[in-house]
Amino acid sequence: MVEDFKKDDLTEPLSSIPFQFLLNVTEPGSCVGPSLIGPECEVLKPGQQWSGEISASLPSNSEGTNIIALLMSPPTGMTFEVLTTLPAPTASATLTYTVPEEASGVLAFCYTALDNNWVQGDPVCSKLLISSDEVTTEPIDNEPPALVPALSIPAPGAKFSNKPGQGIPKTWRLTFSKPFDRPKTEAFIRIKASGKKGLQQLATFNVADPEEVTFVDGEKSAVLEFKPPLNKLKDGANFMIEVDAGTAVVYKKDLCGNAPAENENPVSMYGFETEKCKSIPPPKILPAESIPAEGQPMATGKPWQIKFSKKIKRPSKPAFIKIIMVDGNVEAASFDVSDPSQVEFPDDDQTVLRYTPTFEMEDDKQYSLSIGKGIAVAAKTSNCKGDPKVNDNVMANYNFLSPPPLKPFSSCDENSMTFFVPHKYVSKIEPTLLHLHDKRCTAKNFDKDYLIVKTFYDECATKSKRLGPNSMRYMNTLRSTPEPVFAGASATRKVHEVDIRFICDVKGTGVNTPRYNSNNGVEGRKFSGSTNMKTYLALYTDKTFSKKTELKFPNVSFSDVLYFGANADDSTNRLEIESCRAVAKDKTCTDDDEPYVFIEKGCPVDSTVRFLDSTDSELRFSISAFAIIGKGLDHDVIVRCRMVACNARNADDCDRLKEARSSCGPAKG
Repeated sequence: MVEDFKKDDLTEPLSSIPFQFLLNVTEPGSCVGPSLIGPECEVLKPGQQWSGEISASLPSNSEGTNIIALLMSPPTGMTFEVLTTLPAPTASATLTYTVPEEASGVLAFCYTALDNNWVQGDPVCSKLLISSDEVTTEPIDNEPPALVPALSIPAPGAKFSNKPGQGIPKTWRLTFSKPFDRPKTEAFIRIKASGKKGLQQLATFNVADPEEVTFVDGEKSAVLEFKPPLNKLKDGANFMIEVDAGTAVVYKKDLCGNAPAENENPVSMYGFETEKCKSIPPPKILPAESIPAEGQPMATGKPWQIKFSKKIKRPSKPAFIKIIMVDGNVEAASFDVSDPSQVEFPDDDQTVLRYTPTFEMEDDKQYSLSIGKGIAVAAKTSNCKGDPKVNDNVMANYNFLSPPPLKPFSSCDENSMTFFVPHKYVSKIEPTLLHLHDKRCTAKNFDKDYLIVKTFYDECATKSKRLGPNSMRYMNTLRSTPEPVFAGASATRKVHEVDIRFICDVKGTGVNTPRYNSNNGVEGRKFSGSTNMKTYLALYTDKTFSKKTELKFPNVSFSDVLYFGANADDSTNRLEIESCRAVAKDKTCTDDDEPYVFIEKGCPVDSTVRFLDSTDSELRFSISAFAIIGKGLDHDVIVRCRMVACNARNADDCDRLKEARSSCGPAKG
């Protein structure tokens, strides 16, 4: 539908006309258009008058029968006149042009033709070369330059050595058959080495870059110069010089296009070689002769050193020895070998370097010694081409073990026992903070590895046990004092950081010390009595109070809560607690055997004491587990409470304690 509107923004058309298409579907044609002939390339001078003719015809394979149009958009000043009445099987036209006086350069134009099938012929273009100078349209000679290897340096088959006068030149020169221009795009001279894997490229030189390649004779030259990669040219090797196509290019413009405007050299190459030279190998690390040695534990007290296969000297640049803990890949220490304050190169043995670790190794761990490249430089280097000026060691590493951990031990003699404890074993706690059962018996430093504590068999609350008729065992414990529940308390809820038992088993007749009864006191008399206890204290397994503990000394931890029930034996009696205290089962027989009182006059002294729902005959309470600080060999605790069972005759005693319990002040701990 074709519609027209009075204005663009209106939607109501002025008129509407149905629009239809009629398609004529036939077999496809040849699509071959007319052929054209015209001027190709002519030279004109400013002011000259010129005319030319264009002709068009139908090829034999064209399906057209007539030419219906000659088409052209002539340049300014040029006239275009069709001479043939069209349509016609052939057609021609004339072109006329007067060259302006100030004109120069190339004037190009194109034209084409249509046949009666509306098939267009391939456009044809012409050129008018306008110049006041003499210009030829004949093909010119721009033969590309060729490399002349025999006049180049190095020449083909040259053989260089490190002997005086026979070395590789510091400047190389390539000579070509004729001067040429510097290429406008990248083109390379390539130096390659021949090896087991074929040709390996060592260096390239971009001839288009004046910084890399010099034209000896200026902008146009037949000779190129460049600096070779001397450090990459090893002795005893074969090399190849390869010159890319396009390295040497002749730029001569043929305006009519009869010859290429740019003509480049072909690819060319030739070889040369270097003589073999005996290199001096770099220093080699000898792990088996180093300290620590590979795979071996580090010997205590020996200096650390790395052994090499030849004499070495200190490097001038930083290079590092690193000690890595294999477990976790953690760097433990690093030493800069170039720093004399960190690493020693001793005069007494010039094949080793020595250093002192500034870290403390963990016992019985695997470490890796990482030896960086360049930590040791050979005292003598070779003159071979391609060998490094500084002949240093290659990077290496090997594993070793830290010394096995030191362990505590006892030294027993006739009258005393001495305990040796590694500082590491007690986390480097100050020795005076460690003591035996008797806190007055403290430890002291012995050397950098051990602390010691000494006691006679009958001192420092040492325990003894007879093992046989002529055999005794003496025992004591080295401990730290944990923080008390509160200041001055004899109980704690902290573990001993150190708790090490030492034993000396002594054999011989001497263990049977003489004994006697002095029998010089007043004759002893015995007076006895008896009673039935009216109260008892029970320890329950949990807060339900449903089961009493069956073990004599059940194991508890400081995170546990202890549940006690104070009971009257007669369930008709009332019961109140006057006090509760705890003591170590194994006493030290010193002033440290002070009991821990946690309920006093019916009131809690320990802040964790809680009185729970109870009956008249059973008073229940709980307390967080604790330990007695001053004790002998074991950690067993005995708890006792002083309780009152009341009936009608002594009810006042229970009332007094109950009233006191209801008005207790703040606890200490």
